[in-house]
Amino acid sequence: MRLAQLNSAIDVKVGERFSVALPVMGTTGADWTISSPEDVTIVSKETATPSANFGAQLVETVVFACRVGGRHEIEFRLGRPWESDAEIDTLTVVCGP
Repeated sequence: MRLAQLNSAIDVKVGERFSVALPVMGTTGADWTISSPEDVTIVSKETATPSANFGAQLVETVVFACRVGGRHEIEFRLGRPWESDAEIDTLTVVCGP
């Protein structure tokens, strides 16, 4: 499975899985909101600590798959629910046959 980077593009085949690793801010109240088109589905989400050190940052790995060919934009917003000025990161997914 290929790992995609935010604010970039990835080429995949229809049905091929790809993932995005998102840093989780723990106790700050900030959380990721993901908006993806119907043609790109979230297959799974998993949060893990990459280090056994106390206070290490968590990483949420989100796995996606394209159901239909074409160019799709996924939006990732990290923020607190009561804030409206959070930055939006994108991932362009180009799904081919």
